Amino acid sequence: MKIFIVFSGLLLINVWALAYQGDMGRYIRAQTLLKATAEECAAGAALFLDEEAYSEGYIAFDEEAGQRYADAHLADTVDKIRDIQVKKYGCRLSFGDRSVTARLTLETEDIFRLPFLSVTEVRRESEYEFNYI
Repeated sequence: MKIFIVFSGLLLINVWALAYQGDMGRYIRAQTLLKATAEECAAGAALFLDEEAYSEGYIAFDEEAGQRYADAHLADTVDKIRDIQVKKYGCRLSFGDRSVTARLTLETEDIFRLPFLSVTEVRRESEYEFNYI
């Protein structure tokens, strides 16, 4: 009986470890994908310049066009995520004098299946600095 109890305990611990590793792999993939998307959103939004200000010799960002681009790019990326159930997502851009910061948020179902771990939100932030003379 002692061997059965020890074996059952070790089996339960190993199953928990396997579940944790699988769930952590999904979480890391989501973080990596969201990081790349945040960088692309920030860099892409920085490409939209205000044409009137540019014609006068100033560098200014077209915030509306940049936000539309970032929202569309994030929506395309969320459509490609297959292993996480995304409830809600959002992108917030902050335009500085020479930089664009993208803050992306995914609200999901609980990523981890274990009862003592709970992650329902994935956030990433990226900043693109526009260097000009």
